[in-house]
Amino acid sequence: EKTGLMDERFFLLYEEVDWCYAGRRAGYESLSVPRAKVWHKVSSSFSGNESPLYEYYFTRNRLLWSQKNLTFFRKLRAYYIVFSRVFMPHVWYRKDVALLKRIYWDFLYHKRAKSDGIASARMRGFYDFIRRRFGECPAVIYGMQKQYKHKEGGK
Repeated sequence: EKTGLMDERFFLLYEEVDWCYAGRRAGYESLSVPRAKVWHKVSSSFSGNESPLYEYYFTRNRLLWSQKNLTFFRKLRAYYIVFSRVFMPHVWYRKDVALLKRIYWDFLYHKRAKSDGIASARMRGFYDFIRRRFGECPAVIYGMQKQYKHKEGGK
């Protein structure tokens, strides 16, 4: 009653984290059981991490969660991390490679983003957050997910 229900805008991913933060604001603690074990062979919702569906929800919902729950400076840091992951994944994360090569890789990354379901899903998640479009993902993401599953052998 104090925290309310889970925010339906999340639809999938980050909804339980947001709910725990609401509980914290209401004066409750979140506890974990380190010895508990859960076996997930493959995520039934996403067919594993790094699928278009996962990348869409992860990008959009991490931004929404950050907006709702973080202080100004932590929010800026979270936005920067997500922005970098969407638009410059090689420049910031591949320090073992020369900067010009990483910039070139990111140029190619954006050039192929329309055909690469994961890159395209990340960008769509970012833009849907900006447009304030929440809830279930667009049908085009489900189409990308089906193509991804087909390429991965139907997992």
